[in-house]
Amino acid sequence: MSIANFKENRRLAAVSLLTVVLCALTAASPAGAGKWQGKEITKEGVLHVMNPPEAMEPAVTVKLKELWRLGGETESEDEFFGLISRIVTDKSGNVYLLDTQLSEVKIFSPDGEYLRTIGRAGEGPGEFRTPTGMFFTPEGKLGILQVAPGKIVLLTPEGEPAGEYPLPKTEDGGFLILRNGASRNNSLVLAVSKNAFSEGKFDQTQYLCSLNPDGTEKTRYYEEVLSIDFANPVMDDSKWNNFNNRWTLGSDGRVFAAPLYDQYAIHTWKADGTLDRIIEREYKLQKRTQEELDLVNKILQVFVRQIPNGQIKVHDYNSNIEQIHTREDVAREIRNRTGL
Repeated sequence: MSIANFKENRRLAAVSLLTVVLCALTAASPAGAGKWQGKEITKEGVLHVMNPPEAMEPAVTVKLKELWRLGGETESEDEFFGLISRIVTDKSGNVYLLDTQLSEVKIFSPDGEYLRTIGRAGEGPGEFRTPTGMFFTPEGKLGILQVAPGKIVLLTPEGEPAGEYPLPKTEDGGFLILRNGASRNNSLVLAVSKNAFSEGKFDQTQYLCSLNPDGTEKTRYYEEVLSIDFANPVMDDSKWNNFNNRWTLGSDGRVFAAPLYDQYAIHTWKADGTLDRIIEREYKLQKRTQEELDLVNKILQVFVRQIPNGQIKVHDYNSNIEQIHTREDVAREIRNRTGL
């Protein structure tokens, strides 16, 4: 296991599922939006939306109703799971479960009935190893992300091989590491990284980009370089726990990401890569429990053992933002107000 896979393995440790539960969500609607008490300022040509610590709307009570359940104490082969890392649904409501450990996708009907299993471990057409991402292309094909060497394997919903989505060529002839991906309305956005070794140093360039249909890079939204100096090797989890899973793609092509570990700052880019605004809010860091500290330390130990005299630095607090999701009703309202 390489240093390059630290972030992905940490994420997978958090989402390992033995039982899959599908729930319906209902929320009590707030009485009405209050008056926004924030402000907008421009810094270096970028709009900053400064939200106050108090929410504009009252708290919402969310109630979950279980619809069906899979796995757990069952002897059914159809309900045997290894490590579920991604769940998506198609237009018919069918549920697709990506199993990273078994390198396959199990498909269930909206009522939880097993339909079929597609994909398998291997190097041939329609095959992949240790996948960690999954999305539908505009043509209705299923794209499966293999981390390293990075590739996007395409399958039909019936499981027939449909080729691979082309990826950008690397200058040094190496391979890309695919961390995460999303596709909506003809936009394909990937979280990607590349490794480089120099004398006494390891560098990993991580970036968020969109691709053209021919696999060339269209737009690069964000980039950062993480380094380990082998003369004083320290793995700091607040640095390696970065934006890879703290981003999302909106239905209008905008990209939202939280690249900073200890700041509540959501960067928003237009589809063409222009930084449109940064949404900020006063927020108090949440202190980690001893159980959380021990878990992070245990994960880091796996990688530090590969580095002579490697040291671990675990942050006392969780990151301000762990994941980002967009709501279509809010997106419509923002478009109506701003004309974006």
